[in-house]
Amino acid sequence: MDRQELLRQAAQTYLTPCYQNAASLALAAFTEQQEEILGGLSRRVSGLVETVRQQQERGEKKALRYLVVSSLFSSTVTRSYEYEFALYDSELYLDPTESCFYWAPEFLFRQVEQDMACFAEQAGRELVRIRAFELEEVRRMYVNGFHPAAGLLLQQVLPNILEQNGLFSLSLEQEFSVHFGIYMEELVEIAAARGGKFE
Repeated sequence: MDRQELLRQAAQTYLTPCYQNAASLALAAFTEQQEEILGGLSRRVSGLVETVRQQQERGEKKALRYLVVSSLFSSTVTRSYEYEFALYDSELYLDPTESCFYWAPEFLFRQVEQDMACFAEQAGRELVRIRAFELEEVRRMYVNGFHPAAGLLLQQVLPNILEQNGLFSLSLEQEFSVHFGIYMEELVEIAAARGGKFE
């Protein structure tokens, strides 16, 4: 078994229970702070809608086709754990007018640093000279495990937040959809609207 496989196996053995604990703590934190968390997200969406309204009034932004919520590789490296929320026309990433904001759901990633520090200590006992790049690879895998929970949460709350903050007052294509995934990689549709209403 090569070193990468040993490291992956050690990470899975050690971090699986950590993830289960972190997910429970995140759910409890969300339940406790739901109004504050969703209120903050709603304010950010409202600001984005207003920015796009102004862009469309100036003729800089075509009718919208997509809202893409992406986890960013760079935010794992910087440990900010942010998602980019970007409104695009039908050209998606080729849309020439940037319209986005960044949101860090701190409640979801609160345990990551503590879990990784414990893993580094544990793995250091089992594997000789753990290198920083090896730990970063494990961190990326561990953080990626939280993205489905974020996607499910956003699938439940985003349509309502978007409607309440005036999405349908903007110029939209007949079909509009919300997608979630890793930036510039495969995306999953989490909501769709036709004729000014989410289905």
